[in-house]
Amino acid sequence: LSAQGFSRIGEKVSVAVQYKGFAYPEYTIVSPDGRGKGTFSPREMAAGAGIAYRISDVLSAGVNVRLVRSTLAEDANGSAVGADVALKYEKDALQAGLSVDNIGTPVKYGNVSYSQPMRARAGVAYSLKGLTLSTEADYYLKGALSAGIGAEYTLSGLVSLRAGYRYGNSALTTASHVSLG
Repeated sequence: LSAQGFSRIGEKVSVAVQYKGFAYPEYTIVSPDGRGKGTFSPREMAAGAGIAYRISDVLSAGVNVRLVRSTLAEDANGSAVGADVALKYEKDALQAGLSVDNIGTPVKYGNVSYSQPMRARAGVAYSLKGLTLSTEADYYLKGALSAGIGAEYTLSGLVSLRAGYRYGNSALTTASHVSLG
């Protein structure tokens, strides 16, 4: 289940809310001696709210805060609070953005903690006569880097042709690849 909505407040402010919920298939709980003890259905949930503010005609900033809860087993519950902070520059045919994502508390399952995958992102796009060229880089603060470059051409405002290349990183379990669409 997923739901989201947004609204403008005046000319400079926008707000948004979102909810995502996942329920996984039920499984049988087995005791150490091999007997069934019942069933369990893992579930996860993320709920958040955000605000964006137009600082000037060319610069905007935004913040999104979310709560994440995960129940993987009867005795494995985790939760965390996270936030994303972003800036966007837009003038004529040029757009550029910077963000830091997943700033927040670690996800804790009992006595074990897992940090959120905090990353810094930067991207630039330039559009002219139906053609948009873009590039993006993601730096994960644990030392991994991924990046991409792409092009999109829109015909008569109805059909878009896209091509891109993504440099992956084995530390992120993302392979480098070419995409067409």
